[in-house]
Amino acid sequence: PTRPAPQRAGSPARVPAFLVAPGTMSTEEEVVAAISAKGDEIRAAKAGGATKADVDPLVQELLALKQQFQAVTGREYVAPNQGSSKKRNKGQGGGGGGGPEVL
Repeated sequence: PTRPAPQRAGSPARVPAFLVAPGTMSTEEEVVAAISAKGDEIRAAKAGGATKADVDPLVQELLALKQQFQAVTGREYVAPNQGSSKKRNKGQGGGGGGGPEVL
């Protein structure tokens, strides 16, 4: 019997074969659409009061889709809404603003 080669420390994790099998999503657009749909499903479940136990399997599916994205594209998935920190923090004060101090 042949045994799989041991994985070396520091080497990337292998993507399970079912994630990249022929007939599954094979284009970046298909995988991104599936990731987006799964994210929407998770947000809806959380908004509906789902417990952590209910959401965890969905999160595992999302993580598998992100692995598939990496297998298809060769790069890590970055959500489109993860812009620069400047955009996310805009308008959140921070002191030193341009106007005179009101006492």
